[in-house]
Amino acid sequence: MIYMKEHRARVIEEFALKESSAINKFLGQKWKELSRSEQDKYYGKENPSHFQYSINKIFYRISKTRTKSSFPNVSKLVST
Repeated sequence: MIYMKEHRARVIEEFALKESSAINKFLGQKWKELSRSEQDKYYGKENPSHFQYSINKIFYRISKTRTKSSFPNVSKLVST
């Protein structure tokens, strides 16, 4: 999430939090306190990267589900 990336370093410095769970909990509370219009600013920033992530995830899943046996055997298709 873009909001967490932008605010994580400041929270660590300001509150001297070390545990990831404590930082995430604090940032989650701050996120919920934001108005909907303030949250929308971050959703607008995130869309292009989220779109690219979705595409990458689809191609990754396709590559993992296809095995060598599911690809055509080129040697059989080419006559010698």
